Amino acid sequence: TLTTQFCPMGEAITSDVTESLTSSFPEWEIHVNLTFDPPWDYTKISPEGNKYLGR
Repeated sequence: TLTTQFCPMGEAITSDVTESLTSSFPEWEIHVNLTFDPPWDYTKISPEGNKYLGR
């Protein structure tokens, strides 16, 4: 799940994940599907991430 459906990094993230998995598992055909259910919210930030953000 991206932060929004219009996240400008969506294509780059999907591409990077596909490339990484293809490199690690060359015998597999990789398909990456994004989902927006459940939607992203701030509760998904790790404790470490919250500390980094000063929360």
